[in-house]
Amino acid sequence: MLGHEAVDIDEIMELSATELSVLGALFHKHACQPFSVMMTTTESAEEGLSGAEARLGFIHLRQKGWIEAVRKTWGENLYYIPLRYIPALTVAYAHRVGKLPLVRQKEDQKESGTQMVSSDQIHVIREARPDIATEIIHILAWIAREGLTLTNKGTIHKRMLQRLTALTHLCPDDFAALNLDYEHPDIYPVHVAIVLDMLLALGLLHKNQEKISIHDETLGHWLEQSWSCMHREIFKVCMERYGVTNPAEQHFRYRLVLLGKGKETWLNISELIPHFKDSDSNAGRPAWIYSELAKRTGWVGVRREW
Repeated sequence: MLGHEAVDIDEIMELSATELSVLGALFHKHACQPFSVMMTTTESAEEGLSGAEARLGFIHLRQKGWIEAVRKTWGENLYYIPLRYIPALTVAYAHRVGKLPLVRQKEDQKESGTQMVSSDQIHVIREARPDIATEIIHILAWIAREGLTLTNKGTIHKRMLQRLTALTHLCPDDFAALNLDYEHPDIYPVHVAIVLDMLLALGLLHKNQEKISIHDETLGHWLEQSWSCMHREIFKVCMERYGVTNPAEQHFRYRLVLLGKGKETWLNISELIPHFKDSDSNAGRPAWIYSELAKRTGWVGVRREW
C-alpha cells in the first residue's frame, strides 16, 4: 500500500502569517512540482512581504518540512512541496488557486437557486465507467482462479491476455490521452497495462519470472477496507503514476476530487480550473481540460451544455 498519509488542515493553521503567505504563493504557482527559484522580489511584494521576510518564511517552512529539497548532480537545489500535503493545501488555498473564492461561489448559488437544465441542452461526451473498486475485485477474483503465467519474455500469454482484456469494462480509448510510455505496448493494450501496473503498485499482485499472482496478505487487508478507502488508494496511484503532470493539471485533478459536489452530482468545471496570473488558463477552458476528464472516466462522466 502507499505509505504517506495526508496532513490534516489544522496543521496548516499552526503556521505564522508570513509562512502561510509564502506557502500559499509557492503552492499556487508550482502545486507539488519541483521549482528552483524561491520567490522573486515581485512575488514577495504581491504578498505584502519584503524579500528578507519571504526568505525567512521559506527557511522556516523548510525547517518544518513543508518544503523539501533535492540536490541535482550539478549542485543546483530543486525544491518541492511534499505530495502528502496537497489535499490539505488544496482545501486551504481553494480561494487562491481558483478564480473566485468558493465561499462567494456558494453564496451566489444560494442566491440564484438551483438552475434546471433540460435534457435537450445536454450532450454527454463520455460516461463514467462502473465503480473502479468493484472492477478491481472482479479482476482479482479472476486472476486468483485462472492465474497469469508468463512467457520467456516475461509477458502474459496471449490467450490469457485476450481473456483479461475482455473481462474489464475499461477500453483503450479511456486512456488514449495519457500518451503513456510503457513496456511491451505491442502486446499490452494501454488499459490492461494500467490495470496490471495499478494492482502491482497497490501490492495486490506480485510478479516473479514465471507468473503474476495474488498477494494474499495484502488482499486480505484490502478487503477489510471501506469502499471510500479503496477509492482513495486507487486514486493516489493513478494521480502519481499516470500522465505528465504540470502545476495546472495537478491543481485541477485534486480540485476535482476534493472540491467537487459529491457522487452522482454534476458540477461546473469552470469553478475548478486553476487561475494563474498572466496565463491563458484565465480565458475560457484550457485545451487540456477535456483530455484530463477523459483520463478520469473511472470516476467522472463528462457533459457539455449547449
